[in-house]
Amino acid sequence: MKLIIANNYLKATIIAVILLAVTVAFMPLAYSQTVRQVLDKVIGDAVKERNIPGAIVGVWSPDVGIWVKTFGEANIGSGESMHYMKKVRIGSISQTFLVSLLLSLVDDKKINLEDPVKKYLPFVPNGERITIKQLANNTSGIFNYTEDPDFFPQVYKNPLREYKPVELVNMAFKHKPYFEPGQGWHASDTNFILLGMIIEQITSEKIEDLIRLRIINSIGLQNTSFAVSPFMEGDYSRGYIDKQNSHIPQDITMLDSSCTWAAGAIVSDAQDLALWAKALYKGSFLTDKMRKARFNWIATGEPYLQYGLGVSKFGDFIGYSGKIPGYSCAMYYLPAKDTTIIVILNKFPDNGTAISIFETVAKIVIPDDVPW
Repeated sequence: MKLIIANNYLKATIIAVILLAVTVAFMPLAYSQTVRQVLDKVIGDAVKERNIPGAIVGVWSPDVGIWVKTFGEANIGSGESMHYMKKVRIGSISQTFLVSLLLSLVDDKKINLEDPVKKYLPFVPNGERITIKQLANNTSGIFNYTEDPDFFPQVYKNPLREYKPVELVNMAFKHKPYFEPGQGWHASDTNFILLGMIIEQITSEKIEDLIRLRIINSIGLQNTSFAVSPFMEGDYSRGYIDKQNSHIPQDITMLDSSCTWAAGAIVSDAQDLALWAKALYKGSFLTDKMRKARFNWIATGEPYLQYGLGVSKFGDFIGYSGKIPGYSCAMYYLPAKDTTIIVILNKFPDNGTAISIFETVAKIVIPDDVPW
């Protein structure tokens, strides 16, 4: 285990903070020894008890300082320890980037949130009654293709298989909708595959290029990219799956990102996610009108969780969680305290561990600001 904010690593941490333009005060001593010991124990216990190979957990706050800690291994085979700058696949957190792109196109009058999906994709069932907005806020009722019982077994059997977006949505269309359009809420990766297809149609450009140019580059994220192959570039953590809760981690680092495409193909690291969480809330790349529309919250039926347009509100925290074979993440920003909490695990499924660690860290560090 490595404590990043510690005397032995002070110089390296200051350099990283400057280079990555983290705009919070550097106050490592604001975390008392007792608080750090409690964080170490509860996170370490969770990682051990739930058989997580490696973890990165960080808090960025102007009031309390920056605290980043790593646990376990980034590579079980070599025994390499986890490091706070390791890249990972961020799964559904990619949807925050995709919908940010969508809203920027709405600002440019390239598309309207109230447009029916049928206008762009005539083959979508109920497409005349489902709007672009309902795709973006998960109220379309369309079945989530990753919940098809054959999906993950196929991915695990052949992680290098390339999927076409239409294959993914057709997998969803074999199933009945969860509800009539606009009559409920259910997280569905299919919604975001359809949005990706629509965006490519109206712009005649690749989704990965648009996200890079309009979002990633505009924010200045240095270690974030849309994966277009099974490979991750640079320094990354290997990713593991636990098939059927066997408790035997199996390496699935090499994964063709087309299995999640617009719904989950982005790769990033903890410090970029900390920057993105704050930028996502501030929405400097959007008009005030579109930023307000994004935060028109609706109930999800899940405790403490509300949903906007490609973004969630957990208590008063704004952000997202993400899972993809190999990795599980949580990214949340608390505007009232200008505080960000990032959790990265190199295991899937994690049985709710990433969210559980986020909740625990928030309760320890800023107990007056959590409802749980």
